[in-house]
Amino acid sequence: MARLLYAGLGVVIVVATVAGVYWYYQNQEAQAQFFSEALHTYAVVETVSLGGSKYEVIRGEVLQNGAPVAGGKELKAMRLAYALASARRLPALGLEGTDPISLADAIEALAKVKDEIAGVLPEASKQYESEVRESLYPLNFLRELAALERARQEFLVGGSDASAKIYEQQLSVAVAAYKKDLAAYKMVVAVVAKDNENLARQALSPSAPNPDGSPAQNGWFTGVDGLEQGITKMEEFVVLSRESCFAGDVRVCDPERDIALLPPFELSASATPSPSTSELARAPQIQTFLQKVFSDTSFGGGPIFELADASCAPALIGGSSLFALGEKVSPGSAKYQVLAYVSDMAFLSVNEVFPANSKAGAYLKEQDISYTPLWKTAHYACPGVGGDIGTILALEAIATAAKESGEFASSLIREEDARAYLVALRDSILQDKNASPDILNRLASLLLMYNAKSAGFDSVVWQIASVGERTVERARAAPALVEGTLSPVFLFSLDSGFFPLFLGHSPLAAGGQAIPQGPDSASLPASSYLLFSQLPLRGETEESIASDLQFFFGEGVAVQ
Repeated sequence: MARLLYAGLGVVIVVATVAGVYWYYQNQEAQAQFFSEALHTYAVVETVSLGGSKYEVIRGEVLQNGAPVAGGKELKAMRLAYALASARRLPALGLEGTDPISLADAIEALAKVKDEIAGVLPEASKQYESEVRESLYPLNFLRELAALERARQEFLVGGSDASAKIYEQQLSVAVAAYKKDLAAYKMVVAVVAKDNENLARQALSPSAPNPDGSPAQNGWFTGVDGLEQGITKMEEFVVLSRESCFAGDVRVCDPERDIALLPPFELSASATPSPSTSELARAPQIQTFLQKVFSDTSFGGGPIFELADASCAPALIGGSSLFALGEKVSPGSAKYQVLAYVSDMAFLSVNEVFPANSKAGAYLKEQDISYTPLWKTAHYACPGVGGDIGTILALEAIATAAKESGEFASSLIREEDARAYLVALRDSILQDKNASPDILNRLASLLLMYNAKSAGFDSVVWQIASVGERTVERARAAPALVEGTLSPVFLFSLDSGFFPLFLGHSPLAAGGQAIPQGPDSASLPASSYLLFSQLPLRGETEESIASDLQFFFGEGVAVQ
C-alpha cells in the first residue's frame, strides 16, 4: 500500500514538473515575443550590460560582438533594454535637463534657510516653530529625488542590470518620501488653519465651478489633493506595473506608457496672443534695465522666449508672454537660472501693499520707497513657475538643435515654432529605420524635457532658497517689513513652494495629468501700479525705479 502511495505521488510530481517546465518555456516564449515586438515597434536601440557582458539590442534583435544571441541571455537583454528605454524616455519622477549635483546643493541651502526662518519668527508666530522646522519644505522627498536622478543618469550611462536594480529601488524610496512629506504638509496645514480663518477658508472650503463649468482655482491649496491623487495613480499604474513588467509579467506592460517617444503635448486652446511690435521692442530694453539693476545676475544678450500658455503671465499687465532667462551665482558659486517677464514690467505703489499706518508702511515711507515690483515669476506669486522655467529651457535646447540645421536664426524663440520643429524632427527620425542610438537618445531628451517640463528644477529650488535668505536678512535688519511674511498664513500658503517642490507643474510627475494652477487673475485699479512702458508718461525714470528694486532685493534678484 505504501509503495503504491509513493508510486502514485511520484507520478504526480513528474506530471507537475513536466507541466511546470512546459509553462516556463511557454512563458519564456511569450515574453521573448512581446519584448522583441515592442522594442522593434518603438524603435529602441540600446546597449546593455548583463553580469559585465555587453549586448546590443537593436529594434528587438540582440547581438553580442555582432553575432545574434538566443535563449535566456536574449530575453534578459531585451527586458533590460526595455527598462533602460523606459528610464530614458518616460521616467517616473524624471528630471531630464536638471543637474542632480546642483539640485543636491540647492536642497541643502533650502534646509539651512528653513532653520533660519524658524529662528527669526516673530513672537506671534513662535508657536509654529516646530511645524516650520519639520514641514515647511519637503526636504526628505527632495533629497531622495536628487538621488533618484543620479541613479537614473548612472543607469542611462552604464545600462547594467546592477544599476537598473539600484534605480528601481531608489524610485520606490522617492515615491514613499513624496507621499510621507505631502501627508505631513497636509497635516500641518490643517493644524495652522484651525488658528487662522483666512488660511482655513483657502485650504478647506470648496469652491463653486467657474461659469464655463471648469474647476475653480481655490486659493493656494487646490493642488494638494491633486498631488496626492497624482502620486497614488503614478505609483499604482506606472511604478508598480513597470516593476512587474521588467520582471517578465508582460500582462501589465504597456509600451505606449513605458517606452514610446511621445509626440509633444498639444498646446492649450487658450494660448496667449502674439507679441505686438512695441512688446518686441520693449523686451530687450527691460533685459538691459534688469542687467543694470542686478549686478550679480546676467540678463543681457540672451534670446527672448514666447510661451504659448504660460503659468506666470500676469493678467494684470495683459499682452503676450515674453520671458528672458538670467543666470545667477549662488553663495556657493553654483550657477542657476532666473526668469523674468519682459513683455512689460509692473510696479505697485507701496501704499497698496503696505498701509501707511502699518509698521512696514511707516518704515518704507521713512526710507522714501514708492514702488515694489509685481514680480510674477516668483514661486509665491506663481506656483507654476517650475513649468515655465522647464518649458523655456526645453525651448532653448530645441532651438540649439534647430540652429544646427539652419533654422531658428531669430533672437525670438516662439513655443509654437519650437513645438512644430520638434513634431517634424520626431516624424523624420521615426521614419528612418537606420537612425543611430545618439539621434534617438537626443530626440528622447528633447521630447522628455518639453513634455515633463523637467529642466532646471535645481533653479526652482535655488530661487526658493534665495527668497528665504532674503526674508531672513530683512527679519534681522528691518523686522517690521517682514512681520506679515513670517506669519503662518504666508509661510504655509505662499512661501512654502509646495506646488513646484512636489513637481505639481510636471504632467508626467503628476501621474499623467497636470494639476491646474493658472496665472493669477487678480486686478488692481490702474492708479495702483506703474508699467515700465509708462515711465516717461508718469514722470518716473528708470533710475528711481531701480533704486526701489535694489532696496527690496539688495544686489541680486532674491525674490525671482
